[in-house]
Amino acid sequence: MEKFNLELIKKYFWLINLVTGLLGVVSAFIPSWGGTEGANLISVWYWGFYYLEGFHDLEEPAITATGVVVAIMLLVGAALILYSAISAKRKEEPKKLFTLIGGILYLVAPSLFMITMAGLMDTFWVEYFASVGLIFPYIAGVITIFSWFSLRRN
Repeated sequence: MEKFNLELIKKYFWLINLVTGLLGVVSAFIPSWGGTEGANLISVWYWGFYYLEGFHDLEEPAITATGVVVAIMLLVGAALILYSAISAKRKEEPKKLFTLIGGILYLVAPSLFMITMAGLMDTFWVEYFASVGLIFPYIAGVITIFSWFSLRRN
């Protein structure tokens, strides 16, 4: 079996982190969870609004507050990762710590949201499902931490 080439990841570290940073920004602004209300599909954003036959405000302050905190965590993580990517592209030393913190925020934020929602409503994940806004941070977080690990190894 051939060894995985960590030098290739180190060479394109800036591009990998640019993509994962943008993925984090996108995930904060697309629906994070959804479900069905009667015969209609409902899509809900972190920020506290949803689409069900038109846009509405979510009237659950606990869910909205949690969603806003999670979205801010995702945006902070994305800012750290994007700053590290830009630093690496400018031939400066990449900000390894920023990359690690951003990757951890990407993994912690949606986990915090899911745990909080399960605590607020016992049947939350039975009635509703995770959407791309809740899945993208996990994908970006794993890729970001893997790229950080590749820099650490070299």
